[in-house]
Amino acid sequence: MFAAAAAAAAALAIRPSEQRPALATVPISGAKTIELFGRGWHADTEKVPSKGDSYSVYGELLTSPEGSKCGEFYAACLAIDSPFQVTGAGTGSLEIHTLVLAEGSIVAMGAGGGAERSFAIVGGTGKYAGARGSYTANQDTYGLGGRGTAALKLRLLE
Repeated sequence: MFAAAAAAAAALAIRPSEQRPALATVPISGAKTIELFGRGWHADTEKVPSKGDSYSVYGELLTSPEGSKCGEFYAACLAIDSPFQVTGAGTGSLEIHTLVLAEGSIVAMGAGGGAERSFAIVGGTGKYAGARGSYTANQDTYGLGGRGTAALKLRLLE
């Protein structure tokens, strides 16, 4: 019986030379899209972080690229270096974000490297209590060679 189970498992295994099947996506109705922009995006490091380095990022959130301030952004980051990194471009990071807005906060987390990263919205406070969804963030951070700007596109699920 064990041999039959092992043979069945081997028949279903994906071999390295084979294409992995695409994950199915399900459209979700009731999603709300919010765009926020960052100004004064700073990292509290003077060099590109190495594996194991922790650092923080902070800045102001704006309603448009040149708009008025609508909140603040804070991130706790841990530099990682993994052979499995999605971008394959060297050191990436594990990040926990907090977006502090007038009617509450949004908390998110994710990992990756490069200019654009995706984060899972895992909760919130106030108006955003129980928030869920995701967002992409393009961060061009002072302290890491950038111009101190950011663009976030949130997709909140209702």
